[in-house]
Amino acid sequence: MNILIIDDEKSIRYSLKIGIQKLEGVNVHVAQSGEEGLEIIRNKKIDLAIIDIKLPGIDGIEVLETINRLKIETTVIMITYISEVRLAVKAMKLGAYDYVTKPFKIADVVDSINSLRDFINKKTNIKRYESNELIGSSDSTEKIRQIIKRITEKNLNTSVLIMGESGTGKEIVAKSIAKNLGED
Repeated sequence: MNILIIDDEKSIRYSLKIGIQKLEGVNVHVAQSGEEGLEIIRNKKIDLAIIDIKLPGIDGIEVLETINRLKIETTVIMITYISEVRLAVKAMKLGAYDYVTKPFKIADVVDSINSLRDFINKKTNIKRYESNELIGSSDSTEKIRQIIKRITEKNLNTSVLIMGESGTGKEIVAKSIAKNLGED
């Protein structure tokens, strides 16, 4: 996962980079301005951008709007002071995945990244489910697919009772649910 940190405060860039680099499978890039960050985003495949809302020149909201306008597939986590929460809400409405308020612990950002990774894994599992061994295109089969999708997308922490006659595919449905929840 390629992660870009955009913050004008050197100490925050450095702290985040050191903390995030400890995660397995990440490459961390840094930028000190919105302009520099957008240049990196345009030239590299950045999976996640962690952006300070208050930047000199192009601010974090403008960076997010540019990412959206250019249809670049980069997930965004915003950094903001507690007094700027209204801007964080605006960022969330513009499609930011999450926001972290200053002062923060590196663990807060790492938790958000891990949450994003879990979300991506679940989305991948849902896509896999769409091509799994549940065969058919009847209305009944499509209803079953939609139910499985609802259960796995929302990660409902609940028991599921699958009822039906022998040979109707109960085991296939159960395996599909387990597989999509990463429990196979």
